[in-house]
This record gives sequence, C-alpha cells and structure tokens, in this order.
Amino acid sequence: MQSCEISGDSTDDPLSSGLRRKRQPRIVVIGAGLAGLSAAKALLESGFTDVTILEATDRIGGRVQSVKLGHATFELGATWIHGSHGNPVYHLAEDNGLLEETTDGERSVGRISLYSKNGVAYHLTNNGQRIPKDVVEEFSDLYNEVYNLTQEFFQRGKPVNAESQNSVGVFTRDVVRKRVKADPDDTEAVKRLKLAMIQQYLKVESCESSSHSMDEVSLSEFGEWTEIPGAHHIIPCGFIKIVEILARSIPESVIQLRKPVKCIHWNQSVSKEIERVADHNSDLPEEDKGSNVFVECEDCEFIPADHVIVTVSLGVLKKRHESLFHPRLPEEKVMAIEKLGINTTDKIFLEFEEPFWSSECNSIQFVWEDEAESESLTYPEELWYKKICSFDVLYPPERYGHVLSGWICGEEALIMEKCDDETVAETCTEMLRKFTESCESSSHSMDEVSLSEFGEWTEIPGAHHIIPCGFIKIVEILARSIPESVIQLRKPVKCIHWNQSVSKEIERVADHNSDLPEEDKGSNVFVECEDCEFIPADHVIVTVSLGVLKKRHESLFHPRLPEEKVMAIEKLGINTTDKIFLEFEEPFWSSECNSIQFVWEDEAESESLTYPEELWYKKICSFDVLYPPERYGHVLSGWICGEEALIMEKCDDETVAETCTEMLRKFTGNPNIPKPRRILRSSWGSNPNFRGSYSYTQVGSSGADVEKLAKPLPYAESSKTTPMQVMFSGEATHRKYYSTTHGAVLSGQREAAHLIEMYQDLLQCRS
Repeated sequence: MQSCEISGDSTDDPLSSGLRRKRQPRIVVIGAGLAGLSAAKALLESGFTDVTILEATDRIGGRVQSVKLGHATFELGATWIHGSHGNPVYHLAEDNGLLEETTDGERSVGRISLYSKNGVAYHLTNNGQRIPKDVVEEFSDLYNEVYNLTQEFFQRGKPVNAESQNSVGVFTRDVVRKRVKADPDDTEAVKRLKLAMIQQYLKVESCESSSHSMDEVSLSEFGEWTEIPGAHHIIPCGFIKIVEILARSIPESVIQLRKPVKCIHWNQSVSKEIERVADHNSDLPEEDKGSNVFVECEDCEFIPADHVIVTVSLGVLKKRHESLFHPRLPEEKVMAIEKLGINTTDKIFLEFEEPFWSSECNSIQFVWEDEAESESLTYPEELWYKKICSFDVLYPPERYGHVLSGWICGEEALIMEKCDDETVAETCTEMLRKFTESCESSSHSMDEVSLSEFGEWTEIPGAHHIIPCGFIKIVEILARSIPESVIQLRKPVKCIHWNQSVSKEIERVADHNSDLPEEDKGSNVFVECEDCEFIPADHVIVTVSLGVLKKRHESLFHPRLPEEKVMAIEKLGINTTDKIFLEFEEPFWSSECNSIQFVWEDEAESESLTYPEELWYKKICSFDVLYPPERYGHVLSGWICGEEALIMEKCDDETVAETCTEMLRKFTGNPNIPKPRRILRSSWGSNPNFRGSYSYTQVGSSGADVEKLAKPLPYAESSKTTPMQVMFSGEATHRKYYSTTHGAVLSGQREAAHLIEMYQDLLQCRS
C-alpha cells in the first residue's frame, strides 16, 4: 500500500492555504484551439479534474477550419503537417489513420508546397506571357541561395550592418537585384523578368510568414524558426479531425462555447476586484474570495481560478492586452507582444465547372511586370488583388473538383475580407484572364520580416503532409479525450482578473453570482465572460492569437499585463494570409501544370509590395492546382497576404472570383477562361477572434520576445504569491515552431507540463 504525505502548512508557501489538501486546483484555459485543447487534454489525463475551457466562438479548433464544399474538404486555416520526425500533430494523424488517403504527390519536401502534385508551376506575367521554364529555374536557384543567406544571420550569429537593413525583404531584394543586374549572360528583357519575379517570390514568402510585407520580418531573427524534418502532409478528411481527436477525451462540460473573456484579474488586482465580483455574485463561496485569478467574461460571469492558461492569438493580444489583463501585463511582456509580428494570410478557393488550365499545371504564379523596380508590396485599396501571389490547382480533381486555391496576405487580405464573395470571385477571374492571356510567413511583405531572426524558425525533418479528410480531424482527435462538459462554446472572455485585482473584483462577482460557493471567493483568478458569468480559477491558460492580444491586451487582463509582455506583444508580428479556392467545371490548365505563379514585369524595380486598395489582387502570388482531381475536382488554390488580404476580405465572393478570373485570363493569355462555378475563401484578418493568420518575427523583435510572451504571470518570485496564475500558449509562444500547428500543440503541452510538475505531490497522492 502506497502512502502519500504532504508537508504541513507554511505561511510562506503559496500552496499552503489548503489548495493541495482540500481541493483540486482550478484551471481555466482561454481558447479551444490546438494549444488550448492540448493543454486541457494533458491536464485531464494527468489527474486534474477542475479544468474549464472558455471559447468565444461557437466551435472548437481556432485557426483550424475545414469546410466541406461539394464532396471535398477545403482548409480555410491550417493546411499542412510540417514535417514528421517528432511532430505531435503528425503522430496524432498517423495513429488515427488520417493519412491513409494521402497520395505521394501530397507529401512534399519543398518549403513552399501549397497543395500541389509534382507538376509544373506556371509563372505568368500581367501581359499574358508565360515566363520560360529555364528563366524560372535560374531565378529560383538564385532566390533560394539568397534565402539560405538570410538564415545565417541568426544561425551563425552574423551581424546585420544596420537596423535599417535588419529586414528580410530589404536584404533579399537588394542582394537578388544586384546579382540579376550584374549577370552578363542575360538580356535586358530577361533581367527585367527576373527583377519582376522578386516581388512575386516575396509575396509567396509573406504568405508563408503571414506578414504584410517581408520588409517587416526581422533578418537577425529569421533563422530561428525551426523546420521539423520529413515530408509535409495534408489531411484529406480535413485538419479539423486533429481537433476532434484532441477534444474526444475532454468532457463536454469542460468546454464552454460562446464564452468570450473580457478581462483576467490577476495578482495584485485580485484583492481590489473581489468586492466588485461579490457585487455580481452575492453567493460567491468564501473560498473563492481568496482566488489568485478571476476571469471576467463578457456575459458578466466571474470565474475564480488558481491558474489561467491564455492561448489567444498574438493578434488578439496586440489588440486587447491593455484591457484583457488587470493589472496590466509586465512591461517586458507588453514589449514582446508589441515587437512580435502577426498578420493575415487568407485563402481564396475558386471552383470551376471545367479546368481552363492544362493538366500539367499545378499553380498559376502572378508576376506583375510593372513591379520590377518596386520597393513596397503595399497597394491602394482598390488594387488589393495584386497581393494574391498565386492560385494553386487542388489535386486530385477526383477529390476536389476543378478548384484553384489562391493566397493573399497582409493589409490587402483585410481589404479582401471586406469584399463580398461576388466581388472577390470576379476580381480573381479577371486576374486569371489577364495573366493567362498569351503565398508562405503571413507578413504583409518580407520587408517586415526580421533578417537577423529569420533563421531561428526550425523545420521538423521529414515530408510535409496534408490530411485528405481535413486538418480538422486533428482537432477532433484532440477533443475526443476531453469530456464535452469541459468545452464551452460561444463563451467569449471579456476580462481575466488576476493577482491583486481579484480581491477588488470579488464583490462585483458576488453581485452577479449570488450562488457563488464560498470556496470560490478565494480564487487566484476570475475569468469574466461576455455573458456576465464569472468563472473562478487557480490557473488560466490563455491560447488566443497574437492578433487578439495585440488588439485586446489592455482590456483583456486586469491588472494590465506587465510592460515587458506588452512590448513583446507589440513587437512580434502577425498578419493575414488568406486562401482563395476557385472551382471550375473543367481545367483550363494542362495536365503537367501544378501551379500558376504571377510575375508582374512592371515590378522589376519595385521596392515595395504594398498596393493601392483597388490593386489588392496584385498581392496574389499564385494559384496552385489541387491534386488529385479525383478528390478535389478542378480547383485552384490561391494565396494572398498582408494588407491586401484584408482588402480582399472586404470584397464579396463575386468580386473576388471575377478579379481572380481576370487575373488568370491575363496571365495565361486565355481570354476564354470561364468564371469559377464556386469560390471559397478565408478571412482570418477581419475575424475578431483571430485578427491574423499566424505570427512571425517582425523587424525589431527576436526569439527572446517569444519567450517573454510565453512567460507565466505573475513574474514576482514571492513566496506569498501563487505562481502561474495566467499562462500563455499558442503558436506565437513557441520560439522554434511559431506559425505552425505543431508549435501550437507543443505550447499547450508545455503549459500543462508546468502545472503537472507543480502539483505532482497532489496528483501522486490522488493516484
């Protein structure tokens, strides 16, 4: 017989109040995305029983969004499992049979491998010319050589000449241009084509980084992102299956949907807030009045907690960190939030009755010749479509139909999100017509991506995989082990009251919750939801996006986040990368084509990849052919990022479809390309629950800012302060694997491991 002893109470021990002996620690996880579900699953499997997940929307999965269109599954959010060796998402998919339908063509080892089979990418200019294959190969070799140079600044500690040059976009453009212009073997016409291709490649890179422009991405930090070895995979049945698997083991009562959080009252604020909490919850248990944290929800409910795990996006933190935390976040964390980057990357799916592309074509890459000398990739609002980098052909057509998947990112993606479907479809159609006449960083432009940090991102070894049944299957697998009661949908959080703020909030909570148990009044944290419910907790795990943190950190936390964390939120980058799927009745591309890459010859000397709003479509870098057609039908998948993606989001489907069609017509020199019969696109930038696609190391930020963002609150090493009241997870909090699904999963497991270690005596005793 095993005995278990717990040391006697000590006035200096933050756990001495009977937390270990009398009850389970109360843990609130904010966000039911991959990070939140992974954290909750790990905690529940380790013996924790008082776990609550607060989700602002009516669904789980966060930035995993698999949508059925006809007989196929399309990914508006997460698309690939990046690498397989040690990748927890890959192992979830493999163990649950989600990759059985994956074809060899869907296992890619390339860096930028949007859906496509091993076919041919068509690089088309806005003058309707296809750039010769040998010119594309020569330029690709040069670009990849310079890309490898960007990795060396972080990986080898190579110094950046000046802060003004600490930009992936600026460095890449300068080096590539000099080499192109100095090549004695090329004619002036070929040089101009290659100069225009620089902007198209940087648009794709911006979609990868989800920055508005690669000018925003830090050169000194770019190499810190780490690639997991192995192929990249898709999940044919949908990435959402991963979400379902995670949720499967979580009781239904744990997850509260439609439960947005208003403010997290923590640390010092707890004592000040306890009276306000008590006002809202007259029957608040006495025990909850001593909680470390109170999570204030938009519905006026206050939830006491010992620990809160925050998994919201970096975009949410950027927007809301000042209001989301009370007291405000430490300056170090604020600085990290502000310095790190996040932007919008959206997808646009266009479905056609028949393909207008050849069977060899796997993508249509848009090269704007007038951008050869451009410095910026920011366009006027009416030109948002110029940020669409390409349309990929979804393959196989038997699965997807005749569908093109476009990508757009940055500010132009936000403009796209405002458009109605008709406008987006019409714009994309016109763009395809124009280009057929004869997107990866979710930055707005690669100019925003830090060169010094670019190499820190780490690739996991192994192939890249898609999940034929949809990435959402990963979500389902995660959710499978979580009881239904754990997840509350449509439960947006208004505020997380933590630390000092809880005591001030307790009276207000009591007013709103007359039957609040006495024990909840001693909670460390109260999560205040939009529906006025207050949920007490010992710990809160915040998993919202960096975009949400950027937007809401001031109101989401009470007291506000420390300045260090606020700075991290503001410095890190997040932007929009959107997908545009176009489905056609029949393919207009050849059977060998796997993508159509747009090269604008007028951009040969361009410095910027920012377009006027009406030219948002110029940010579409390409359309990839979704393969196999037996699965997808005749579908092109386009990518657009940055500010132009936001412009695209404002357009209606008709406008986007028409614009993309015109673009394809122009670049392929084929004026007879029909409008797609269906369009499907993402709108991550304008969605208030995400405010961007995924994070990147923005110019001025570093991997250290990621660690500051991830650091639990409160910071103070006081023996009388309960540690880890508010914890942060989500892709933006993983230093090596930010912007990835495996980074999100690992970050959730990381925060759960901290709590498991903290309560190991209690858990061993219970077992």
